[in-house]
Amino acid sequence: MIVMKFGGSSVESVEAIGRVAAIVASSLPQKPLIVVSAIGKTTDQLLRMAEQAVAGYREEYTEALRQLRSSHLAVAPRLVHWKVKEH
Repeated sequence: MIVMKFGGSSVESVEAIGRVAAIVASSLPQKPLIVVSAIGKTTDQLLRMAEQAVAGYREEYTEALRQLRSSHLAVAPRLVHWKVKEH
């Protein structure tokens, strides 16, 4: 078994996620355990949003949440029918 952790810039776009998928596919004989954390810059955005919420800046964190949701939803449909390219 091998543990593989990906996050940040390694999962920031469809192309980057494709590279991760290819790496994982090439490691299948090792029975990988995959750990995926937040897409690039998401953790920083979540921290800013939490600070805004604590400070009572409802409009700001609500808009930031809308943008974060929108960016994730823009990537998701592109991955649904995506296939790993054989190397």
